[in-house]
Amino acid sequence: MYQEGEKLEVVEQFGHKDNPIKKGELVEYIKVFATPTDLSAAIIAVKYGDKILITKETNVRVKSWWRRYRAFKKFNKQMMINNPRLRRYHRNVILKAYYRAYYFFVDKFGGKDGV
Repeated sequence: MYQEGEKLEVVEQFGHKDNPIKKGELVEYIKVFATPTDLSAAIIAVKYGDKILITKETNVRVKSWWRRYRAFKKFNKQMMINNPRLRRYHRNVILKAYYRAYYFFVDKFGGKDGV
């Protein structure tokens, strides 16, 4: 999602108590460190001035609203591919109703081997 050298916006204040990086300031992206088993524990290395800092990935965000939205949609699609039952929560109302009815009947009449 991030591009090398991209400017990220600080969402939550972090850094040293005496000289924190305040919300709304810009930092430069360096690298993300994430474990495949726990994506919530991802950390990111950023450059602020001449310092390189490491913080939680949730403390910064991409400035572009459109790029955040595209990444969110891509993540949701991948989740639905990996777990088809999540299609019951599709954002399209018609598809949501279809999949809810489909899985209702599969569960009701399909036995325990439902899709």
